[in-house]
Amino acid sequence: MTRRWKATWVFAQSTAILVGCAVFPTPAQTPPYQWQFSAILYGYLPTLKGSATFPSGTPANITVDPHQILNNLNIAAMGAFELRRGPWGLFTDIMYLHATASKSATRDFSIGDVMIPASVTANLGLDVKSTVWTLVGTYRAIADPEHTADILLGARDLDLKQHLTWQFSANVGPFVGPGRQGSGDSNPNNWDAVVASKAARCLVPSTNGSCRTTSTSVEVTPITPSKGS
Repeated sequence: MTRRWKATWVFAQSTAILVGCAVFPTPAQTPPYQWQFSAILYGYLPTLKGSATFPSGTPANITVDPHQILNNLNIAAMGAFELRRGPWGLFTDIMYLHATASKSATRDFSIGDVMIPASVTANLGLDVKSTVWTLVGTYRAIADPEHTADILLGARDLDLKQHLTWQFSANVGPFVGPGRQGSGDSNPNNWDAVVASKAARCLVPSTNGSCRTTSTSVEVTPITPSKGS
């Protein structure tokens, strides 16, 4: 039976912004109220922080720090799309992360209020899949030929799927006999209202005044607390 629970969720933090792949016309070239579209592919270096709690089928749940276990990033990708007319527009981006790893004879875990003897270790395996989707309305505050700055307001969804397997080296708390090994899942989903800023700078201008390559950065700040389920 799956029991409902609340978790402190792990989050993926983007730490590097790379190069956009689209061609962005400059404000001087584009009629003020012509529809404009752009698509961007990002590279980023994610880190995992926080803690995750998994139902164990016993009164005591298991909590781990994924940062202490995960060392194998399977895939990390991010893409964005923007639609704009005049100063107003719509911006969306999706960030996906998948990481798996295992750790043997570790003590990087806790079991509710159970005191874990110094002789007890665990073999842990963790799989994390995270999708972060942001959808916002935009207003262009700065529209110069070589750089632009937008204000964004909207919502962000974090969907996180985590699967933990464990095997304890000895009986501990409610985990005795065959119950010393098992698995659990945590799948929190969180919505936030967000306010953000987006800035783009032309790196490689073309001969006709458009921009072949841009550097784009996005800063997103939650303005409402997350709610897990």
